[in-house]
Amino acid sequence: MTCQGLPLAILTLAQLMSTKGHNPREWNDILQSLSSKLEDVNQILLLSYNCLPTHLKFCFLYCAMLPKNRRIKINNLIRLLVAEGFVTEIPGQTLEAVAKEYFFELSYRSLLHIITHRISREPDYYQMHDLLRDVAFHVIGKGNFGVIFSDQICELESKSKSRRLVIYETTPYTELDMSNWKLRSLHVFRANSFNFSQSQMLQSIKLLRVLHLENVSIESLPDEMGNLIQLRFLGLKCTNISKLPTSLRKLCHLQTLDIRGTQVDSLPDGIAELQQLRHLICSTNVRVSNLTFQSTQLQTLSGMSLNCSQARELGQLTQLRKLKVSVIEVKDCSELCASIEKLPNLESLTVRTTWNSEFHRPGGLERLLAPRFLEKLVLKGMLKTTARFFRHS
Repeated sequence: MTCQGLPLAILTLAQLMSTKGHNPREWNDILQSLSSKLEDVNQILLLSYNCLPTHLKFCFLYCAMLPKNRRIKINNLIRLLVAEGFVTEIPGQTLEAVAKEYFFELSYRSLLHIITHRISREPDYYQMHDLLRDVAFHVIGKGNFGVIFSDQICELESKSKSRRLVIYETTPYTELDMSNWKLRSLHVFRANSFNFSQSQMLQSIKLLRVLHLENVSIESLPDEMGNLIQLRFLGLKCTNISKLPTSLRKLCHLQTLDIRGTQVDSLPDGIAELQQLRHLICSTNVRVSNLTFQSTQLQTLSGMSLNCSQARELGQLTQLRKLKVSVIEVKDCSELCASIEKLPNLESLTVRTTWNSEFHRPGGLERLLAPRFLEKLVLKGMLKTTARFFRHS
């Protein structure tokens, strides 16, 4: 005999009531809502959803739309929520910090289960109970929040008013007619023959804010990508792309560029001029001609290969939280150390050497002094002597 979701319903209802304080009227409103539905688990779960504030509803539905058999990192979800405009600004906090609190709140209400990293104990990824996912699909199916496609194209015809489309693990297809769609968000996972070069498709998604392609077998992006001027998030993780179009410099609202797992080894000129850029996430040893970023909001810089002058310019990026770079020559380390000391908000630092030698040489990382809020340090290379902040701790 199975529990049929009853423990989950009890837990979510208990957590819901814990948010109502001691106001008898609010408790009575919940009682009246459930008076004829106490035996219906789905209705209890739906009530827990209905009682969420709007921003948490968006977050909950967004989590439900993404594939349940893939570990979607919470940090990536946070960047997606920010790009969608779902995060409310709070003075003194970054949008990313506010969005992270949304996940804690959903976890407290037992609507999400957060899996923490085994070492850092920071939120890593999330899980959602199948019954809660069913509730989310019920809500999504009644409105225009989004649609999930994994079978037949014809099923999409009645959903052309939806603002978000998720495609994953589909059977091969050659064409997707989106001429009547007004999408704001497009997510594609493991699609074998997804064709993103169609001019008709590009025209229909000109208001797109999020383009998230992961494990998709595409080899290039059209130069018309620069016409998606509302784009905030461009994710190309684990695609076959080897070169980015120069037109990306026109994406004046771009906040996140993620090219991990691609064959891109250099960034086009103009990327550093994007004033809204917050997260630049690359594979190892990606080259960039100019690191003088005009964005004062850059928080993540990952995968760059730096020379001496570029290492020196890092000190201007005072909002950096995560830095993962390679240094080309040992003499570049002293400039990198001096720049790191100027990054007061740095929380995660990874430095990799590209020469076959040790860190600790004249001008090496022996001068490294950790910023105040540093939580994670990874040094990749031979290390004879620890940096001085270890010796003084």
